[in-house]
Formats: sequence, C-alpha cells, structure tokens
Amino acid sequence: MSAFDEAVAACKAVNARMPPHLAAWLVATEAEKHHFDQPQLGQALFDLMGGPGPEPLASIVTRMLHPNLEHRFPEDGIELRQALYDFVKASGRPAGPPQVQMYLSSVAGMPKPQDSGEWLANRPALDASGRVSGATRSEGRPPAAVFEPPKMSAAELELARAPRKPQKEWVESGPYRDDVGRRGPNKGLVAVIVLGVLGLGTAAAFMLFPTLQRKLPLPTTSAQALVVTSTPPGATVLVEGQAIGTTPWAGNNRWKGRAKLELRLDGYESFKDSFEGGRDQSIAATLKKKK
Repeated sequence: MSAFDEAVAACKAVNARMPPHLAAWLVATEAEKHHFDQPQLGQALFDLMGGPGPEPLASIVTRMLHPNLEHRFPEDGIELRQALYDFVKASGRPAGPPQVQMYLSSVAGMPKPQDSGEWLANRPALDASGRVSGATRSEGRPPAAVFEPPKMSAAELELARAPRKPQKEWVESGPYRDDVGRRGPNKGLVAVIVLGVLGLGTAAAFMLFPTLQRKLPLPTTSAQALVVTSTPPGATVLVEGQAIGTTPWAGNNRWKGRAKLELRLDGYESFKDSFEGGRDQSIAATLKKKK
C-alpha cells in the first residue's frame, strides 16, 4: 500500500475530515505520477474531506468524477495539478509533508514527523505565502514548484508527442498537427451545417404535422451529469423509486424537473433528498447508522 493509500485509509478508519488545503495538496502530489486514475483520485479527495469541500474545490471534485471523459481534466494531469495547487495557494495556509503528518498523527495515530519522516519526504511543500519550502527529493533534484505546471524542454515535448504513423499507411483522419500544408475538413463548420439542417428539418416537420409536437422529443445539445457519493460508499441509489446503481455513482442527469433521490445501505438509515433534473448536480450524503 502506498503512502497516499495509507493516508486515505487512516482518515476513513476514524471518520476524520482532513482540511481541504491539505487534502488538495496530497491529491495534487499523487497526480504527479505518470499514470493515475482520475475518478479514483476524485473519490479519494472526497473521502479525505468527508464531502465535496468548499468552492472551487467542489467543482474540481465534480469534474474529476464526471462520467463523460471530455468533461474531465486532460490525461496529462497538468491542468488538474494547477487547479489543486492554485486552491492551496489561495488558502494562504502552509501545506507539505510536516503538516500532513502532524494532522495524521493527531487524528489517526500515524508516526509524527520526528519519528518517521520518510514516507512523504519526496513531496514538495508550500508555505503560507505559496512558495516551495522544506522538503527535498530523494533523487537529489530540487523540489518542483507545486503551484506551477512542470516545465519541459523542446526535446522532451518532441518525445511526448504522439508517434507519427508510417507514410505508407493509409489513414482517413485529418492531418497531423505538425504536417504543414495539409488541411482536413473543418469539423466545426461541418457540425454547424449538420445541426442547421437538422434544426430546419425538425421545424418544417412541426409546421407540416402539428401532431408530431407531442410525440417527438426535443433534441439535446449536451448531456448534464449527476454525481452521487456517500459515506460510507456502496449504498443503493434510487431515483423516483427505481434503482440505478451504487455509490459512488455518476451518469447523465436525464430526469426532468425535481426528482426524488434515496440511498439505502444495510445497517444505515435511508437518506432522502431531491435534485434538479437536466442540470449538473453533485450530491454527497453522510449515512447514519441505525440505532
């Protein structure tokens, strides 16, 4: 189990709520890894704080858990880390290995910094002014600025670029971003034309056949998300009395108007609430044990 997993497990074991600026810093440093699971980190951030947290951190959590990949942060993690580090900096409170270890030692009985300071020693720290301080890396490299995206040389950027396909391989997609002189179809213009034709066709159908107005659904341009989480997780999610999955659950908010929500988990009292359909909604529930 990694140090990050130990911190999350320790907080969940005693039902502790980590201060948002410390939780954001801890998740941001975990996102420094080359490969990370964005929804899993979003759920971990939610669990560390015992809820979605204050704005704008709640918006970051909702975006990390969004069911549509296009609405999440890019996979390289640069924008995600930037948003989390900006939140830490805006809090005006220091965040780093000593602060996290002191918090965990006080609420979960984990070793204090003077007893065992190795498990977070390689992570950069922020002081109250938002500058890097304290920690050093085991590889001998200076700590990276935690509220700025890492800078890459031209050679590293070239290596990170997606490999070019062989010249003899026939492809149907548009040009590569570095292919000069080749142009593919303007996808934006094509989309506008298609939507315009569909819109005119629908309007004409409504005018010629008024009865269709009560039968044809109106076209939607984008899917809105519904994110439901609970502490503890694993609760059955029911919307309008119909089970749709278990927490943490994320999907399209396809309901209309106010919809009834209920969470059920053995040994816990049912949680009941409502939400506005057709909009981005994030609901966090803390379930109470039955007496």
